[in-house]
Amino acid sequence: MKNNDTIYGIVVHTVNWILLGFIGFIAFFLVVNISPGPKPYGLIFGYIIVMLLIWGWNYWYQSYKKRKWIVLTVGTIFYFVIALFLLGVVVPFLSKIIYSYDNTGQYEDRIGEEYDGDVPIALLYIDNKIVGLTEANISWNTDYIGSQKTIEDIEQFASSLNETNISSGKKVFLDLIENEENGGGGDIWTDSKITVSLLNDNERIELELDESRELLFPKKTGNYVLEVEFVNSAGKAQYVGNVVIE
Repeated sequence: MKNNDTIYGIVVHTVNWILLGFIGFIAFFLVVNISPGPKPYGLIFGYIIVMLLIWGWNYWYQSYKKRKWIVLTVGTIFYFVIALFLLGVVVPFLSKIIYSYDNTGQYEDRIGEEYDGDVPIALLYIDNKIVGLTEANISWNTDYIGSQKTIEDIEQFASSLNETNISSGKKVFLDLIENEENGGGGDIWTDSKITVSLLNDNERIELELDESRELLFPKKTGNYVLEVEFVNSAGKAQYVGNVVIE
């Protein structure tokens, strides 16, 4: 009978912790409205963290209430050792998986190191949509890769691409990410310069790119060629897109 009571108590405590952890995490998520990583990986990651915190607090409180000072002291030290191990070893390992390119579509930046990978990938973030720009004129040389490409008429070239519809006066985010297909790495933004323009019948409209790499499209509707030029120590890369402002 005693064994049954013990098993029953363990089951009840386990269920309570799981439910409390679930409720606590959902409440936390609703309040801050963030996920510590891409869904569903970030939600699972956050739930585990909340469960560990609740387990540690419950253990400490129960020991304090029963005046088990030795158990409380040893348990607290043990809990901090586990917490440090999780934060220093397990969490970084999980983060590499959670925030990998396969899960996020983003490469890891190596800040301060000169970028020596392949020609970067240019992306436009329009609301919940990600649009890749197409490489045009390229002159790129690093220790790992050399790439040359010439397009005589970029407006004609861009007109053959799929159209991207953008609302007039819309603010979008431009990003360039590392292309590690042929080796390399480093910080893509070291010593770099970006210019963005819209081309329409030989008319060039310069678009200002702010510090957060957001740009504002004009209110004038029509068909445009979006031109992005990226220059750094590896060379120059030009990207184009077939944009319809509506």
